[in-house]
Amino acid sequence: MKFQILPVKERLLRNPKAFYIAALFLFSVIVTLLSVLLDPARQYDPNRHQYDPETRVIGKELYPEAMKISLADEEVLPFNVLAADLIIEGKVAEVIDRTEEQLGVPGLSYTSIFVEPREIWYGECNDRIEVRMIGGIDSGPTKPMENDEMIFLLGETSTENVYSTIGSEDSMFAINPPGNTIYAFSNRVALAAFDGKSVNQFKQAISQELRKFTTDPDTYSYSHIGKIANDRLPDGHPRKKVYETE
Repeated sequence: MKFQILPVKERLLRNPKAFYIAALFLFSVIVTLLSVLLDPARQYDPNRHQYDPETRVIGKELYPEAMKISLADEEVLPFNVLAADLIIEGKVAEVIDRTEEQLGVPGLSYTSIFVEPREIWYGECNDRIEVRMIGGIDSGPTKPMENDEMIFLLGETSTENVYSTIGSEDSMFAINPPGNTIYAFSNRVALAAFDGKSVNQFKQAISQELRKFTTDPDTYSYSHIGKIANDRLPDGHPRKKVYETE
């Protein structure tokens, strides 16, 4: 009996099922390679600061005493999400201490945190933004460090491309090495509960808060609604704002 060795292409064409299986296998290999190569975590600096929940440092609370009393722990995340104009994941490129002497205003100091967004979860912004926080690097709310990978819930200010955190430490979360899991800067029980969870789990929690608001916005009595939540209000809703467009 004489055997004939056929080229691979011809063998596959004679057996469509084998051709389909081979194509599916090749496609899965390509998808796997792309997911690994394009994974943002591969771009993270492995030597960046690692935060330890056991030694969490909390600065002085700067929002009004009445707000601290009125907001229970479980309300802090929805409050910050619904008040935000921008939610991003990004790298802290630079941290600059703006002292009283530099500003020339007695009693005033703040920290400029320059962030390069990796992913805009909600809202719109430039490729590099400034986040201003009251107090110097070593005073007031805890400040992130250069090269930190962070998730910020931010509000717009009157200055273009400059943002502020919604609730100081309550609206900042690090993507903590070595596992690239969440670290809450806040010691609020409901927020610190995200420590060690994946970025995707935290993103889903934010998405869930927005879905709840979209389903029944009238159950939320917060005085301020940011642009992200505002976009989810139906036209004609008494709380919906109309923003000017350029």
